[in-house]
Amino acid sequence: MSIKTLQRWRQEDEMSDDKRPEVIRPVPPSKLTEAEREHILAACNQDEYA
Repeated sequence: MSIKTLQRWRQEDEMSDDKRPEVIRPVPPSKLTEAEREHILAACNQDEYA
């Protein structure tokens, strides 16, 4: 953790909570759809690839 991060989290001699897990992040445009994911898993689980 950088010193800048620590300084940013400080509030009047009191540490604030880590807010990173609570941030709402956008869905990446390249994320697979559920149908694409299932199609890839089905192909990977075929006997010829075992």
